[in-house]
Amino acid sequence: MVAGAVFANNFIAQRLTDRLSLDPHPTDHEGAIRQVAQVFVAVRECVQDLNTFYSDLKFTKREPDKVKKEQASLKLASSRGSSRSKSQGAGRVADYVPEYPLGRWVFPYRTEFKIGDKTFSLAYDRPLESGVKTTRALFIASMKSPEEEDKLVVVKFARIYCLDAHKLLADLSLAPQLFYHDHMVGVHFVVMEYVEATQVTGEKLKQTEHIESLRRAVQALHDKGLVFGDLRRPNILIAGDSVKIVDFDWSGEEGVVHYPSRISKEIAWPEGVESLGKIEADHDKEWFKELTGTEL
Repeated sequence: MVAGAVFANNFIAQRLTDRLSLDPHPTDHEGAIRQVAQVFVAVRECVQDLNTFYSDLKFTKREPDKVKKEQASLKLASSRGSSRSKSQGAGRVADYVPEYPLGRWVFPYRTEFKIGDKTFSLAYDRPLESGVKTTRALFIASMKSPEEEDKLVVVKFARIYCLDAHKLLADLSLAPQLFYHDHMVGVHFVVMEYVEATQVTGEKLKQTEHIESLRRAVQALHDKGLVFGDLRRPNILIAGDSVKIVDFDWSGEEGVVHYPSRISKEIAWPEGVESLGKIEADHDKEWFKELTGTEL
């Protein structure tokens, strides 16, 4: 098996291949050998690319004051009984740091796309959920083009995503504007408007205008035979007098889309919700009632 690891905002390790048998199948001896050989060729080329990348890096000497501050911080942590071991680099502070491109290497490789004849580039700034351990691939970036002003956007990568649901609500100004979408190698690449908004908190949505805009959003989906599936507070943003719905990963055609195999047991799901069960419009209605205190 071949696996890879990278240090980004945290350590990420992933299996890159299925398990490969080095004991060829008796009825397909040649095919088994060829498959293993192809993997070894790919690994060799990847290792060569990595060696080139790291050997070509250039480094810049850091400001002495910053190095001293970090050294002082490490000494203070040590005096307070920090469990950081020497093998983790305790007591060592880097005098030199890599220059670009390593400064942006923790971000996704997709930095360019086309809308019609216009080419746009993405300059990633930071993860949307900075400082939070998360499995969601969400980033804040600047969308740039020579012909237009820069736009602040959210870039999302997801294994599943309902483009139809997002477009439907975006056209009604009930979801962030959708700038671009692509489905590449099993991953959805979504570029959308960055919305200055706050998440729904508290027991209920109290403002009448917020309740009504949420009602419009859910009804618009149901009228098209779509369901949202995860109508909880984290996926509802308040922007002025309206709400914006985000996170269309579970959305889709009613009777076709299913809940994931693992759903949190700490959440009080509507009756009938279960792992791999069908997502129903009635579940959205129950969430709406829980959020607003009123029927859909």
